Amino acid sequence: MKTCVVIYNPNSGHTLEKTKLTKYKKIIEKYGYTPTFIGTQYRGHAKEIVSHLGYVDLVISMGGDGTFNEVVYGNIQRKRRLILAHIPVGTTNDVGTMFGYGKKIEENLKLCLTGEVKDIDIPMVNNRPFVYVCGFGKFMQIPYETPREDLSLIHI
Repeated sequence: MKTCVVIYNPNSGHTLEKTKLTKYKKIIEKYGYTPTFIGTQYRGHAKEIVSHLGYVDLVISMGGDGTFNEVVYGNIQRKRRLILAHIPVGTTNDVGTMFGYGKKIEENLKLCLTGEVKDIDIPMVNNRPFVYVCGFGKFMQIPYETPREDLSLIHI
C-alpha cells in the first residue's frame, strides 16, 4: 500500500466535520493508500508538519486556501519534495475552485485520488510562496477587487 498523510484544519470553514474523518479514511483506503490524519493546532503548523515529514506517497491538504498555502510552503522547504493535493473545505475555496473542485468533499477526494499528477508554478515574494494571490502596501486591495476569472497565478 502507498502512504498518505492528510493534514486538515479543524477550524476551516463550515464543512469539515471531524466525525466524517473515518468516512474520508475509508475512501482513501479504497484507492490503495494507508492514510494518517494530522489536525493543525495553530497558524503555521501545516508548514511545520510538511517540512519535517518523512517521505510519503501523497500529502492531502484538507482545509482552506491558507492551509494549502502552508502545505506548499512546507514542501518547498524540503530537499525531496512530496506530491501534494488539496481538498477544499474552507469558507471561500478559491484555490479549490481553480482546481475544478465543487463543494462535496467525498466527490473531491475521489477526483483527487483518480486524477493525474501535474506540475504547477508556485510564485514567490521575498522567498515566500503563495498559491493564490498576493498584494502589499498600496496594492493590498488588488487581489480582492480583481474578478476571479482574471486570476491566473497558478499555471497547470
